[in-house]
Amino acid sequence: MMKKIMLLVLMATTLSVYAQPFDSTTKDGYFNRLDAQVIPYEKVREADLMWSKRLYKVVDMREKMNHYLYFPTEPANGLSSLFTVIRLNLEEGAVMAYSSLTDDLSLPITNDQALEMGVEKEEFLVEDEFGKIDNKSISNPVSSDQIIRYRIIEDWYFNKATSRLMMQIHAICPVKEVYDDEGEYKGELPLFWIYFPELRNSLVKQSAYSKNIAQRRSLDHMLVNQKYAAFIYKESNVYNRKISSYMQGIDALLEGERIKKEVQDFEQDLWEY
Repeated sequence: MMKKIMLLVLMATTLSVYAQPFDSTTKDGYFNRLDAQVIPYEKVREADLMWSKRLYKVVDMREKMNHYLYFPTEPANGLSSLFTVIRLNLEEGAVMAYSSLTDDLSLPITNDQALEMGVEKEEFLVEDEFGKIDNKSISNPVSSDQIIRYRIIEDWYFNKATSRLMMQIHAICPVKEVYDDEGEYKGELPLFWIYFPELRNSLVKQSAYSKNIAQRRSLDHMLVNQKYAAFIYKESNVYNRKISSYMQGIDALLEGERIKKEVQDFEQDLWEY
């Protein structure tokens, strides 16, 4: 009899736990429970750093796998694009910007200078009440929908202590497409570099879009775990040259794939079977 009573109590307790009401007071409903803690990059002793290579990649927003970085172009439903997060960090002074003229983050610029990069000025004529005509101009800041690519610097290394090939994102650069007055494409404009570890504290608090909202991950989680499609446009080399300087078209893409496979095969080649 006592066993039956204990069993009934246990069942009632279990049912009460699973029958908790939906908590509508939480921010953005029940499922927005991101851990607002950055998991730091592993610390590697210099003696354990057996091999390393720096890769420079382009992340294109037109790739379906990268849409979570681009949409929504305007904050909505607790979601924001990657560029929106970057811009807010620049406005609040939470990160430092570096010139895109070089990719070694050696030329710091002010946050105001970074926010002015890519700004389009529109000029028009205005007539005042006395009939005098003056030239006026307004500035149109860069919007999220204009950022169609990002350049990312990845550091790949082999940690002898853990016997693992690892990757850390070093820096990220938004890229804007430039068009003339007739709408003809003129090229792309890299805006500025951001040291990625400084940005992670904000990215970890921002949800990335997912079809299953119960499985949402932060932007930091998605980027750190390389959940994006990209192609290599440069690797660390003695000439400091891009692939496009010695190969073009499909050959340049194949060269990027060769470099990627070379990095991935490094760990495999250390073992014998």
